Order: sequence, then C-alpha cells, then structure tokens
Amino acid sequence: MSFPGRSPAPHHVGMRTRPPRRQRRVASSARPVAPRRRPGPSHRPLSPSHASVHTPSRLLRHTSAPARPQSVWLGLLLVVVAVTAVLVLLRPLLVPHEAQAALGLAATAQATPSVTASPPAQAGLAPSGASDREGQEEPVASPQPSVPPVARTDEMGIAHSDTTGDGTWRVAVALPAPSTPRSSTHRYLLQVEGGTGIDADEIAPFVNAVLNDDRGWAGVDDVSFEQVQDPAQADFTLNVATPGTTDQLCAPLSTEGRWSCRQGATVNLNADRWSYLVPWFPDAETYRSYLVNHEVGHWLGRGHLRCPGEGLKAPTMMQQSGGLERCLANPWPTQDGQAG
Repeated sequence: MSFPGRSPAPHHVGMRTRPPRRQRRVASSARPVAPRRRPGPSHRPLSPSHASVHTPSRLLRHTSAPARPQSVWLGLLLVVVAVTAVLVLLRPLLVPHEAQAALGLAATAQATPSVTASPPAQAGLAPSGASDREGQEEPVASPQPSVPPVARTDEMGIAHSDTTGDGTWRVAVALPAPSTPRSSTHRYLLQVEGGTGIDADEIAPFVNAVLNDDRGWAGVDDVSFEQVQDPAQADFTLNVATPGTTDQLCAPLSTEGRWSCRQGATVNLNADRWSYLVPWFPDAETYRSYLVNHEVGHWLGRGHLRCPGEGLKAPTMMQQSGGLERCLANPWPTQDGQAG
C-alpha cells in the first residue's frame, strides 16, 4: 500500500526476517514447584511423648481449670444468713438498747386523769428490808406490791404483765408537809390506776421520802415536796398506770408499753417497771428511787445526760432504764458522775 507523496520503504534484499519469539514451554517432566510455607513448628508426625511437650499452654489452662460449681455460692449464702441470724439473736447482749424514747422532751400539756371511785383497798403487804449502803440515810422501805404474773419477757430481758387498767384511780391520802425548811415547796398528787396490783397509800411514804431526800432534787434545788389529795392544790400529778394507759398519757411520746415519761404537768410511771424493775439494777429500792427522781427531774426542767465514763455513777437524768452503758446504777442527782 502506498501513500501519496511518500516513497515506499526500501526493501533490503537478502535480509531474513526474525520470526516472533515463541513462549518457552516447560517440559512435562519438570518437577512442580512446591508452594512456599510459613515458618512454624515441624509438620513431621510426632510421637505421643513429643506431642505432649508441644501442646499449647492455653489449651492446658482451659482443660485443667474446673468450672466453679453453684454449690460454692449457695454455701456462701448460707454462711451469711447464719451469721446474720446469730447477730440478731445476740443483739441485746452486744448493743445496749437506747430505750426510753426522748422522754420529757415534749412540752405539750396533758390533762390530769379524772379521779373516780376507788377500788377496794388491798390487804397490807410486808415491806422489803432497807439496805445499808455506804452509811447513807435510806428512804422508807419500798413496799412489795401484789403484782400480776409475768406474761412475757422481751429481747432485753424486761418483764411485761400485758395487763389492762379497769378505768379507776385511787388517790393517796395526803401526807404531812416536810419538816425541813426549804426555799420553796412543790405540791403533788399521787394516784394509782386500778388493775396494777399497787396500793397508792402503801407506796406514798416511799415516794415522798425519795423526793425529800437530801441526795435528791431537794438537796440540789433546795426545795421540798408535799403530797396533797386535792387536785386543785397540786403543781403536778404523779400517776402509776398500766402499760397501755401509760402509753396514752405519754402520747405523742412513744413509750412502747415499757417506759415511763413526763408529759406536761403529769409524771407517768409504768406499773410494770415499778413492779418488775429492769435486770441491770441491783434492787427494787434503787430502781424505784431512780424512776421517781428521773421523771420528776423532767418536770423540773432537766434533760437527758449520758454516761460520763467507765465505772462512774450514771447521771440520774441518764436513761438508765434502757441500759447503763459503762456506768453504775445511780438514783441520786447529788452523786452523778461519782466514782463507784
């Protein structure tokens, strides 16, 4: 094929034209090239002993760690439950109960219970003997009331009668005015609810002697206490009532059918505490003296105090009915904090 204006390429005569290079064929007898392998452990068959040496450690860990059984967790749960139950049962011994519920802190006035017909007087009972402690003058011996039988004992070891009052009140006969001159005199009326087994006239001399004892508020405030029979003459009323009635007279304070209180112009003593005391006091006279002085102390304006130190006499205004902590039982304000 020729193009206009161009001369044909010269043709060299006698020159050979090199044939196209053919692709070299691999002889069928050539050995195929093996694929390149990654470096790693030998693929030779291993003997059983050699194979065990090369077993991966992560497989050994998975096979040797046993699964944690559910029985272990169940056992731990049972131990926790058992320990909790033991602590609950031993709680009264481990932790002294802060028993009296903020007694005397409320200032709400409470009406004095009406005086109704008196129940038949009970036969006189022999008084308990007075103890001789440290050569100090003792008040009149506290009479032993004809108390109802104990119905139950609570977790603190405190006895309860679970009795209900009959709705009547016995007012104690007036006593002579104290002979010791003081700067002022507080007059009170003492009455006892029917159904308590306590005779108002029998306990009256003991209560009056406690209030006028020089170791009590009489010595602290230089005052005397006179028991009257006319409610109109009384500055406050001292009631000894069954547990349920005491709770009503103390409301809104919570006395739990167990404690006593001062509410307004009334001092309300739980008859169960008067009759059965509390286990950590040494005798009836000491506890009843404390009970009177503590609640009348609230009426005088005193608040609660705490144990000042181990082995010392507890303050009279400490809630000793609920426990002594590290202190010793003490019914007398003039001996607060003294060494036992």
